[in-house]
Amino acid sequence: MDIAPFWGGRKSVLKNFQRMLDKGRLAHAYLFVGEDPTENNRLAGEVARVLQCQDLSAAGVMCRVCSSCRRVAAGRHPDIHYTTPADGGAIKREAIRDILEKARLRPFSSARQVFVVQEADRLTPEAANTLLKTLEEPRPDTFLLLTSTALDRVLPTIRSRCHVVRVAFREGDQVQEGSDTVSLSANRLIPYLRREGVGPDRVPREQEIWQRRDAMLKSFVWAQDVEPFVKKIVTDKEETKVFLILLVSWIRDGWLLKAGGPAACLLHGDRIDDLRRFCEDLSSQKLWKVYEDVVQAYRMSRENFNVKIPIFIIKETLNDG
Repeated sequence: MDIAPFWGGRKSVLKNFQRMLDKGRLAHAYLFVGEDPTENNRLAGEVARVLQCQDLSAAGVMCRVCSSCRRVAAGRHPDIHYTTPADGGAIKREAIRDILEKARLRPFSSARQVFVVQEADRLTPEAANTLLKTLEEPRPDTFLLLTSTALDRVLPTIRSRCHVVRVAFREGDQVQEGSDTVSLSANRLIPYLRREGVGPDRVPREQEIWQRRDAMLKSFVWAQDVEPFVKKIVTDKEETKVFLILLVSWIRDGWLLKAGGPAACLLHGDRIDDLRRFCEDLSSQKLWKVYEDVVQAYRMSRENFNVKIPIFIIKETLNDG
């Protein structure tokens, strides 16, 4: 997997699309990956409207007065199409067939057609295979914008044909020291743990999260001899999952800092100085490799494989710098 670029927040994304429009360098398919599904979908919708505006500003701001913007405001633009998960929680083949039929046609009133597929990780395998036909052979005037909260949940055949864009919200916020920052980070981490399948009775409370995180840093990230800690962790499946999720969230934060992401988007904003120290001697490529290794170890743990050796290998990779 290639390292996906980090585009920052909403303003940065819109400005980047404006630049690509000016230079004629737009790809035909983008996959927006961010932690908030509502914000992901809202951003994809804004990009769709930006692509249709006839008088876009240099900052990627729509003019709101051209005929295209007026159609958008009225909620009836004929060349912007949305696909969302059905009530059952999945996007089925029938919905994607509708995209295929429309994508074969010329735009109705604009220079391009834009299709927004919200929560692309909800595509059924049959729907994903159908969508591939459009991704592989799009018309020159057809663009697809997909969203997801978790890149690894999007089928590889889909994400390999999209330009993956990692985005972050709350742009312009600053991380403040003190308990407010800790509570903010906890409010982000607890749903993260729940979403990743940790048993409801094993999801740590706020104070426990920091105790587990700090124990991980002391006994694994900073430690030279990690064997006692690892041996203890792997005896409990749920404990192993919590450890790996906390570790991947830490590495994710390190990669964000290295990539120039805003501090307000960090899950471990209360330890920002330690994060800087952690990633100081690690390249972005190395951080991403470790991230993928931890994700793989997590998948193995969910399938009841013993992950002691993979965890030791992760530690060795971090030590190699």
